[in-house]
Amino acid sequence: MAIFNKFQRAKQVAEILLRYGLDEFFERSNLEKWLPESLSNKLANESSGSVSVYERIRRAMEELGTTYVKLGQMLSDRRDLLPVEMITELQKLQDKVEVQPIDIAEKFQRELGIDIHEHFETLASEPMASASIGQVFKGRLKNGQDVAVKIKREGIDEVIKADLLILQDLVNFPRPAGSRPRCWRGCSRGWRPRRGRGPR
Repeated sequence: MAIFNKFQRAKQVAEILLRYGLDEFFERSNLEKWLPESLSNKLANESSGSVSVYERIRRAMEELGTTYVKLGQMLSDRRDLLPVEMITELQKLQDKVEVQPIDIAEKFQRELGIDIHEHFETLASEPMASASIGQVFKGRLKNGQDVAVKIKREGIDEVIKADLLILQDLVNFPRPAGSRPRCWRGCSRGWRPRRGRGPR
């Protein structure tokens, strides 16, 4: 089941990277093999438009979800590795995550066997905060106590497991003999290599 999820997720990751014009990631990894032929044929012709590569990477991470948002959040503090423009975009991942629609009453009943109307006087249907792993909803219990209810995103466990398997594959993917790792600042078109330390 985990392997199936990994293959399914790898195809989704590849399609999202392609959608944002990050085709060099395909040249540097084995993701292209997960693409349908119709999409694979578009790699050479895909246009990224006028949006900067930094913004495109951030948007792709947001769409890819939890694992990549967390990765971006960790990298947003690495000014020693990344250019200022990239740091600026990654810092937006800290507080701007897409809201996932959810039927709270159905989720409480399905997972906990609880009828929210028996325990809550009010429970918001829209989150007061949305993070990469969960969302927080404001509520009030029958006894008048105000509470914050954090609900984990649907299917997030399986997605994270698949993402970690994919990232492990990318890390272990063999490089051509004699090749050297390339620094972050040279990993995609439009990035400015560090002076004297760019790709060789």
